[in-house]
Amino acid sequence: MNITKVLAEEVANKMVEPLEKKINLLHDEQVRITEEVIRKSIPQEITDCFQKFRSYFSVAYSITLFNGSYEKRVAGLKGFPSANAYYPHIEADREVIEKINKLEIEISAVKDEKTKVYESVVASLLTLRTFKRIKENFPEAYRHIACYEDKGKTSVSLPIDNIMDTLKKYTV
Repeated sequence: MNITKVLAEEVANKMVEPLEKKINLLHDEQVRITEEVIRKSIPQEITDCFQKFRSYFSVAYSITLFNGSYEKRVAGLKGFPSANAYYPHIEADREVIEKINKLEIEISAVKDEKTKVYESVVASLLTLRTFKRIKENFPEAYRHIACYEDKGKTSVSLPIDNIMDTLKKYTV
């Protein structure tokens, strides 16, 4: 059986999962550092009141950390009370902003590497074309597609009849 693009992409997604986990870990570290800065800047009484009566507060999920004229935006945070819901400004130490910047650079590098690996895996699988060649030349990828080699199982795709029925339905 030949390898379809959908199957190649599915295998590539499974193979880049460790890179995705690394990206998530780095982002979680970035969020943890930022939330610590936020926690220190908001008085405990307001935090307690926010936890009890969240619906009465303006909630922000992103922030701009600044030190002097330098600003660093961080998004994807848990909600916190803020007078301005769109990137509120909170002052942070230079070291904290540098840590967040380093994490951002590392996240960007891992994302670029993930994209390259993903595209390379897809291209390699489409070039090899058959299960037999993949088994011989790319055994790491074969582990992820071995279940589709059986005649009883098919890869993720629409049968030709379903495709034609869908196309006929919208043809004028």
